[in-house]
Amino acid sequence: MVSLLKLRSVFKKEWFLLLIVIFIAIFLRLYRLSEQSLWHEEYVGLANIQIADLWTNIKLLFVNVPEYGISPGGLVFYYFWVKLFPQNPWVWRILPIFFGGLSIIIIYIFGRLLMGKNTGLLASLLMALSPFHIHIHQELKNYAFLLFLSLLSWLAFYNYIIRTKKSYWLILAFFTNLLLPWFHALYIFVLFIQFPLLLIYKLNKKQKFLWISLNSLSGFPFIFFILLVKPPAYNLSTLEIEKLSLPFIITTLFETIVLEYRMNYFLHGKPIPWILSVIVFGNF
Repeated sequence: MVSLLKLRSVFKKEWFLLLIVIFIAIFLRLYRLSEQSLWHEEYVGLANIQIADLWTNIKLLFVNVPEYGISPGGLVFYYFWVKLFPQNPWVWRILPIFFGGLSIIIIYIFGRLLMGKNTGLLASLLMALSPFHIHIHQELKNYAFLLFLSLLSWLAFYNYIIRTKKSYWLILAFFTNLLLPWFHALYIFVLFIQFPLLLIYKLNKKQKFLWISLNSLSGFPFIFFILLVKPPAYNLSTLEIEKLSLPFIITTLFETIVLEYRMNYFLHGKPIPWILSVIVFGNF
């Protein structure tokens, strides 16, 4: 009887329930993983890893697919991972699955901070069971890294601005915002969304100055890189390749938003602001 009571208390423990969620997530992501072959967009990034050095891979990716080449962070990760297991493509997928598992833990922590442990466990379970997240956690692209980094950035923002205001959260935010655009250029906007939210909360001038100045610096390396390489880009209106410029970026961004607005209105009867979910949570 005593042993049964002890077992029941273990099942009620929060960490044990989280372990069950993580186990379910790992099982669903590893199930029949060896049967998945590479598809075109995965192959574009991995095709030259085993025959060329890292810098050559980055240059080739930029030549073949400029919009991927301007954010080579994922390629760097995959380059060293694939080198460890050159003959096992299914093992390559364990790397994004690992970061997907970390994202589940972060969403649990975030939910627990916001609404309590039940909300955290429910949020992590929903992500563990989500077919969409299972897919992007298995895919040999940058989405699993982006989801992990964007969640980590917002967790650091929340803790520094609203809760503890400790300097280590500021440092964590700096490094995550520094890394994000190197995995997808659009994610530099995570930083710009956090700035106006910063003004809403009551912080002293020193805290606001530290956050704005340090996180502003995090975006400069990527911006300088873009200005240096000036990558070509596709014009969705003319279907031609143009040189990347600030007017072109603004025009293309608003063209995409208007197109999605019209499409969602046509399909659902009302517009859906998908761009916010993309930037904030990394959901494509």
